[in-house]
Amino acid sequence: MRFLVDENLPAEIAFLLEESGQDTVYVPRTELHGSADSVLVEFASRDRRIIVTKDVTLAMRRGHLTHGMVLVQVPEWFRKVEIIEAFERFMRHPRFGEVEGKLTFVGPRRVTARPLPDA
Repeated sequence: MRFLVDENLPAEIAFLLEESGQDTVYVPRTELHGSADSVLVEFASRDRRIIVTKDVTLAMRRGHLTHGMVLVQVPEWFRKVEIIEAFERFMRHPRFGEVEGKLTFVGPRRVTARPLPDA
């Protein structure tokens, strides 16, 4: 799968995806660093990538997400290590292989998914 990991997540998330053989772009390592949400969504659509983010507003861009989104929903007080642990659990979950074309919610103890919203 092809992923675009937003800058609001630790670099370790991109590393985990890369180590598992996923084609991964980490926003801070690119010219996309600091870009508006619309630029990220356009890039992900054009490059056929699934966005991984903590940004709920990205998930609300109906009709613009074309390949999928993984929305990491953890409490604001979660430390970096806890965010990474939640994502590691998600990568072991059966739904990890089913994120294309879906809006997937990853929390500390749960994973849910639904089809991408229409425009």
